[in-house]
Amino acid sequence: MMKIITKARIIGIVLLIIGIIGWIIDTKGSFWTGLAGLLILIAPTKHAQEMLDLFVETVLKWKTVIITALYDALYWLFVYGMVFFSMWQINKQAMIAKSVSVLDTQQMMNDAVASQNLAAIKQLFWVFVVGVLVLFVLFIIAYALSRGMIWSTITAKKPNKKYFLKMFGLTAGWWAIWTVLFILIALGMKGNPAAKQGLYGMLFISTYFTPIVYTLFTEKNLVGSSISNGLATGIAKLHRFVIPYTYAFIVYIIMYQFFKLIQHTSFMKPAAMLFVVLYFSWLRIYVYNVVKKL
Repeated sequence: MMKIITKARIIGIVLLIIGIIGWIIDTKGSFWTGLAGLLILIAPTKHAQEMLDLFVETVLKWKTVIITALYDALYWLFVYGMVFFSMWQINKQAMIAKSVSVLDTQQMMNDAVASQNLAAIKQLFWVFVVGVLVLFVLFIIAYALSRGMIWSTITAKKPNKKYFLKMFGLTAGWWAIWTVLFILIALGMKGNPAAKQGLYGMLFISTYFTPIVYTLFTEKNLVGSSISNGLATGIAKLHRFVIPYTYAFIVYIIMYQFFKLIQHTSFMKPAAMLFVVLYFSWLRIYVYNVVKKL
């Protein structure tokens, strides 16, 4: 037991030293590295030990990481494919609308020509609106299916029709909450230079709460309870998640070093996708075990 505690402290000392040296030589990210080390050093011994135990356990669950990463990758491939197809269809409709529209100023004064142009614009508008709505619904369904397979793999539970329907309900409710919040922030901060940072901040917060909510859902498959208790747990136990996410930050730093080797090559985009999918697949498993422990 003391050996594990000592390792945690050594990790903290090493990160703090790296952060200090990086700060002296003005290396990007050195502050956060040093802060991570400091947090590990001042954390309660028992908590740091338990979180390190879970950290090691989840790192060794590489088979589960790969399987869940595959489900996640399939979801994102579907998203990119549907977006590409939709953009192709919208561009196609735009070309059709342009071909049937009369852009001559004098002819546009004619009622028949004006009506023709208006009809073409309306058709393009509704193609866009319906396309966005259809995409949104398809993405929710695909996300629910992929999350269902991911979380059933993590919990080693066999999914069924009821489980997937409940997962769809959870996904729809959870997406509705954050969609409204994102829209409110986008409208409320319109024209504000800090709008982009505000949206990124909201994305970070949603990323923090999401695995907690889905972890609680795996217990009883209750939609409303999972959302409310997930938000409550994330807020009330925020201080208990600091060390787990500090260890997660360490994993990110390590993985990013490998990614940096090829970030300026032609393999950058697929490598970035692989990096993100694998990292969040591991993080999902880690947070699941942390929530269960807490």
